Amino acid sequence: MNIAVLGAGVMGRLTERVAAESGIGVAGVVEPLEGGRLENLGQKPHVVIDFSHPDNTDALCGFCAERGVKAVIGCTGHSAEQKERIRKLAESCGVVMSANFSYGLNVLLSLAGQAAALLGDGFDTELCETHHRRKTDAPSGTALALLEVLKGVGGKEAVFDRRGRGQRRENEIGVSVLRGGGVCGRHEVMFLGEAETLTLCHTALDRSVFARGALTAAQWLCDGDKKGFFTMSDVLKGGERYD
Repeated sequence: MNIAVLGAGVMGRLTERVAAESGIGVAGVVEPLEGGRLENLGQKPHVVIDFSHPDNTDALCGFCAERGVKAVIGCTGHSAEQKERIRKLAESCGVVMSANFSYGLNVLLSLAGQAAALLGDGFDTELCETHHRRKTDAPSGTALALLEVLKGVGGKEAVFDRRGRGQRRENEIGVSVLRGGGVCGRHEVMFLGEAETLTLCHTALDRSVFARGALTAAQWLCDGDKKGFFTMSDVLKGGERYD
């Protein structure tokens, strides 16, 4: 497998390094903010791994559609129009899109949905996420993905950074955001009953877990030349892992 990386930030460079350590070919790392273009790569990659910004969606989709290249997308914050463009690309080239490529976090997504369904309305739900001081978006894309899972089970509404007076209302999901230090990522889902609580928590100790997950997704797409729109939960059902 031969990849290209879109975005030369922390995750882009880390993905390049982990790929090289795993014996995966890297056609290049493209940084649009510095005038880089996928079209200028010296060789055609099998997959483009995107850790850049939603603003580069048109360039990514145009390049992949024209050349028959698959895409693994790890940036978040896409508009509805951009998401539709990505789904259109997936019909012909194959796309894995995820807010978080950690194996453990994607297991948490599944467990949180199961717990919410089994515990029902007798438990209040709270979601808390913590990231390093340099993270610019809040809540994180991963927290929003968890929130969608929880809302989808019980039809509850999100309340962000609760403040003021008054009791907790029924059918709420409280969302809290913490920023500080060098925390790679910690996501905690709490189900609080009158006599017991259940807490599900995932902590990323090293950013390399995201790079390894993205590379696993890329290889999974290439195996069998898959086409369609997929998430990391699809990838976890099979495929060689770059641990």
